[in-house]
Amino acid sequence: MRLNSYDNFELYRLYKEPQVTQIIRSNKLRWLDHVWRTPENYPTRLHTFKNPGGARARGRPSTRWLDDTENDINILKIKNWQRVALDRLSWKKRAVEAAKTCNRLLRS
Repeated sequence: MRLNSYDNFELYRLYKEPQVTQIIRSNKLRWLDHVWRTPENYPTRLHTFKNPGGARARGRPSTRWLDDTENDINILKIKNWQRVALDRLSWKKRAVEAAKTCNRLLRS
């Protein structure tokens, strides 16, 4: 006996739960906002935004967290995100909207 099979989009619609990718994108943008508002000498900000220098490994470079997050920002057409991130409430709203928009872009 075999149960009915559903794809992920049908399950999300059926249970009205947000997709995992939506939650991850939203949290990444919220974390970026948090790190951006910290003082410049904090270790989290230093490790996120400073170039460590030195040579990178041979071959295709790994996608860094900041590169991936900036790609999400470019897809969402957020211009001058550094200025927008200083307004905490509007950025939080944008992070939620962004996650929904990214999921729509992935489906099409």
